[in-house]
Amino acid sequence: MPRPPQIRFCQAAFWLLIAASIGVKLVAAQLLVWEADYVPLIARGSAWLDGGAFPVVGTLSSVAAYNLPFLVWLQLPALLLTRHVPTVLIGTQLAFNLLATFAAYRLGVEFIDERAGMIAATLFTYSQIGISSAYTAWAQLLLPGFGVFFVYYLYRWKVTGRAGFVALTWLVATAAFMTHFSAVLFFGVLAALWLILRLPWNARGVAAGALLSVAMLTPYLVFEVGQEFADLRAFFTRSHRIDTQTLAQYAHLKPEAPSSQADAPHAAEAPPPEPALPEGRLQSGIHYALSLPGHALIALRLPFQGELLSLRAQLPSLVPLEVALQVALEACFWIGCGFALVRCRRNWRSITAIPALLCESAAGRTLLAMLVMLGLLAGLLVVRATPDENASYYTSLLCLQYLVCAYGLRCLVGERRQIMRVCLALVLIWASLNSLDRVLRVAGHDASLHSAHNMSLYHSIEAATAFIGDDWDGGAALTISYDMLPELAQQWWIVPWHSIDPMYGMGMAYDFLLESQHGLRNRNDHPLGLAADADYVVTSQPGSARYDTTSYHVKRFGAIVVLKRLS
Repeated sequence: MPRPPQIRFCQAAFWLLIAASIGVKLVAAQLLVWEADYVPLIARGSAWLDGGAFPVVGTLSSVAAYNLPFLVWLQLPALLLTRHVPTVLIGTQLAFNLLATFAAYRLGVEFIDERAGMIAATLFTYSQIGISSAYTAWAQLLLPGFGVFFVYYLYRWKVTGRAGFVALTWLVATAAFMTHFSAVLFFGVLAALWLILRLPWNARGVAAGALLSVAMLTPYLVFEVGQEFADLRAFFTRSHRIDTQTLAQYAHLKPEAPSSQADAPHAAEAPPPEPALPEGRLQSGIHYALSLPGHALIALRLPFQGELLSLRAQLPSLVPLEVALQVALEACFWIGCGFALVRCRRNWRSITAIPALLCESAAGRTLLAMLVMLGLLAGLLVVRATPDENASYYTSLLCLQYLVCAYGLRCLVGERRQIMRVCLALVLIWASLNSLDRVLRVAGHDASLHSAHNMSLYHSIEAATAFIGDDWDGGAALTISYDMLPELAQQWWIVPWHSIDPMYGMGMAYDFLLESQHGLRNRNDHPLGLAADADYVVTSQPGSARYDTTSYHVKRFGAIVVLKRLS
């Protein structure tokens, strides 16, 4: 059946809008950072392609335990084509982001209708997370994509029963878990929905999905056997793998340590607070249980609470419009939830009819998305990953929330074309404001100002290493001192993490580029980065004050300062 002309026009405009989002994301990628969370993703894959060991682990987590390696594997196809770090990182993340956008569109079409799919995909791809996830290789930013892939393949499994969709559902859940540990909840949701939806049994699909999932997990599990499962124990107990002695050795590097605050102005001394009485486990559990509704509400409101800081600073006249659109978007979400519940309640017949109820109408399918969303949310709250401390874990809900927004909008508008055009125009304005904020952020950014972000900018680090590589003529080895603490005290953790993985050190981002792009090896392997009689010193603008710059040739690359001792 041919589509009506208005649908064909809307679809053409939609794909043009998605194409335009690529330009916005490439502009935003000008502020790509290159730091400890990203270096291992490229270094481990490059080492394997150069004849080294296959990467069986990822980066080190916040508890110094090895993450699973899927995020490393994700970069391998691009690494086969080029070793240029920005091309690999941006190309890989942008491809994944576009696949997630297309999946959000297809899910909207399957669950509601074509216009809803366009709205949901546009809301995701132009959201702040949607833009950042197109170039930032951070595990949590991939969760929205995995979430929408998971629901789409799960639904196709239900309606078709085909082995391919069964296997893909398992594989997406495994890949998500191997990217971020919180995605283990996908398996819990899958088990619950298997019972609720009475998913058709397909032995071939289940066997294929299970075998491929085991194959993906095996390299990491074999590694863990050799480590006596130290990383998994650290994840489950939320305890550091770093021994107490090592943490104490480097405790003075922490931002809150007295040595880091020596130059800070002292406030008037206040009497010490009264010591709090220890709270019993039962009382603590009751308090947490009572706080759960508040935490759930905060988590569900996260996509609608972001502020466009650059837009607010440079174009304050647009702030009321931004706030109004955020409020309207959140209202559509809650309205969508309400419509889905009310219409499903009206169609309720019996508990045995639940699978049909959740799959045979737009309201039921939207309710299915809400159940997945609430299942993930409940799992995170059960393990006490609250949104005030772990907001990034809740990004797996994002695409599903925008789908519910699209459903709420469709319910409000119905088939009234004029109102629908107004709503589509408002969605376009919302996307334009998010795009404008990113463009303003890049255009107004001063990379020469000292900040932790500017010290991690890829183009500044690449320029500094290129200078050293071109300037050095003393053989394949040299000594570089990285004097970055205490100015970058928030990165203190890199130093003790060296005891788990020798790759970690204050100059790891520079050392990798020097070796991979210029064939130079830094003799200095101290995790603090400091070395006496160094050929070059890499520091910050405040850090350069610790040196007699009249004795050095000084070069600045953004916020980074490179010192070379005069002959």
